[in-house]
Amino acid sequence: MTRLHVALCLAVVLAAACGSRVPPVVIELQAPAEITAGCLFEVAWTGPDSTGDYITIVPAGAPEGDWTDYAYTSDANPVTLTAPLAPGSYEIRYATERTNPDSTLGRITVTVAPVTAGVVAPAEVAGGSPFDVSWSGPDGSGIYVVLVPAGTAEGEWQGYEWHYVYEGNPIAFTAPAAAGAYELRMVTESTIVDSTLARAVLNVSGTEIALTAPSAISTGQDFQVSWVGPDNTGDYITIVASGSPEGDWAEYAYTSEGNPVTLTAPAEAGEYEIRYANETPNPDITLGRIIINIQ
Repeated sequence: MTRLHVALCLAVVLAAACGSRVPPVVIELQAPAEITAGCLFEVAWTGPDSTGDYITIVPAGAPEGDWTDYAYTSDANPVTLTAPLAPGSYEIRYATERTNPDSTLGRITVTVAPVTAGVVAPAEVAGGSPFDVSWSGPDGSGIYVVLVPAGTAEGEWQGYEWHYVYEGNPIAFTAPAAAGAYELRMVTESTIVDSTLARAVLNVSGTEIALTAPSAISTGQDFQVSWVGPDNTGDYITIVASGSPEGDWAEYAYTSEGNPVTLTAPAEAGEYEIRYANETPNPDITLGRIIINIQ
């Protein structure tokens, strides 16, 4: 083959390549025009679904490459996102992380409406009693209801009973053993300090708890314990070594089994506690106790 022939063949190939047309990539996004702040919503999409393609929601006019809550297109169609808490104008973007910064391939504008949230609970419950909490408002990820003493600092939840709203409506709680003023807070963890969206005041009243048993018994001996208490679901009587951690239990009987209940003394002598407890929270809470000596 001559050099001229090779050159002509190459020219034909290049001309064919330059003359061919690649179909444009079609990007379409469908979502509600208005979304409630903090709520879940779906975005249907049409696009190449390439590696690194994702859907995100950002404030309108956010710099190229910005992202907040997102889902990869490979996750689903439609994908589910959580609306931001701040109301205003936003963009849903079909973007790819294959460039630096991430490139937007398509977008639509949506409005985020202000959040409306509420928590409903009994005004007063007895200490250690179960009760239900109803809620209304955003159901997005990171929304939870927590029970804290009145005046607890914003964002505090560690050590207190709490549940994500996706667990149900209403949500089952157990009143603390200590009487006093408490708050039920509907909170989001999407802010640096978890923010309260709604709250309800709860008064926990004292509960009469009384236990009667012999002051001293022999090791391994069966004995009876008479009790006065709320007899709620999960209430039980147990005997544990004096000073055992909260939630510990050994030989036990549920209050629903009768009054008095029968227990068996431990095999090792020493000072013990008979506790009236409830197994609903974690750890179990002690509502009342008396000291007994095992000889």
